[in-house]
Amino acid sequence: MSDRKISELFSTIFSLDISPATVSNTLQRLKDYLKEDYKNLEEEIQKALFVHRDETGWQKNGKLNWLWVASTAQTVYFQITEKRNSETACSLKTNKDCVTISDALAAYNKTSKKQQKCWEHLSRLAKKPKHYFKTKKEKRDYETLVEKIMQPFSQAKKDKREIGCSKELRQKYDTEILTLLGEKNRRQNRWFGKNTLRLKKYILKQQGKWFTFLEYPYVDPTNNRAERDLRHEVLKRKISQQNRSTKHMQSYAMQASLYMTSKHRNQQYYQILHDSLTTQLTGKI
Repeated sequence: MSDRKISELFSTIFSLDISPATVSNTLQRLKDYLKEDYKNLEEEIQKALFVHRDETGWQKNGKLNWLWVASTAQTVYFQITEKRNSETACSLKTNKDCVTISDALAAYNKTSKKQQKCWEHLSRLAKKPKHYFKTKKEKRDYETLVEKIMQPFSQAKKDKREIGCSKELRQKYDTEILTLLGEKNRRQNRWFGKNTLRLKKYILKQQGKWFTFLEYPYVDPTNNRAERDLRHEVLKRKISQQNRSTKHMQSYAMQASLYMTSKHRNQQYYQILHDSLTTQLTGKI
């Protein structure tokens, strides 16, 4: 809800005359009380064996900023920054054994040594060719290539369930995708056309990062978890449009982190907020 709508809600239901500015100031002040809880979430992300990463645009006074999310099975951590680059992505440290699951944005490539790129993003890109096809044959060849690329992915998921995870299984499929794209034998490469080259470039730029999920049982082949966690923030963005101050923006990132984490853990957000504030204001646990 927007600050104005929250003000109207208090006035209509509780007969409390609270201005939108008071609502905004109150939410900003939460930043001073949520620092410790927010830091704990960051530390949990830093210790995780896998982290789903994603980002979306966020406005502050009409200027484009970026809302980043890092998600695990039990923890969600948001941060809002001015830039969308590798330095910003790497500011959230992860442990040496962590697997980063993300789309093919280059900013994530240095966040950890082990990477899993999202097959859902690849599928969406493949189904929406950017350029016109010059001939019907070129179109048929492209569709054939897309189908051939998705077949190993389907089989790989089945092998993971039936055979189990191993480094050898991952290497087998890494080799298979390179052979399919004609990288193992350039003379047999029959895939041509702008759309085909675009798809090949997208896959080869992240070479060795498409089948990491076959090596680790806890790694997913898609980044759907992070996208689901961002959905609530996208709705919030449509309603309130933007933040007016850096403090309000940082406070919102803290609140959103605690809120989404509580949903993952089947906890009541208002109770978590109440307990945290009560402890700090009264000194009682």
